[in-house]
Amino acid sequence: MGVLDWLTTLLGVHYLGAVELNPIFASVVNSNVLVFSVIKLTTAVLIGLLFYKGYAAEETPGINSRLGKLFLGSGYFASLTTLTAVVANNIIVVISTI
Repeated sequence: MGVLDWLTTLLGVHYLGAVELNPIFASVVNSNVLVFSVIKLTTAVLIGLLFYKGYAAEETPGINSRLGKLFLGSGYFASLTTLTAVVANNIIVVISTI
């Protein structure tokens, strides 16, 4: 989902005239696409690795933390829900500008 966010943002901003609403990334996406891409894609990979390590720790024999499993599951759900909403919004903007 992070990669789809990156791709739809670049497509919308650079090719279809959309505007980045995130004030942190607005100037970066317009001034330096490489820096924007490195930040977005590195963030997506790091978050994926964190969830992978969390899942691996959850499956480790001898570790049985219900709170930890609840926290990890909530993080999966929150990340998926948020990124799905962001990507859906980006796709709507891209389609509306065509």
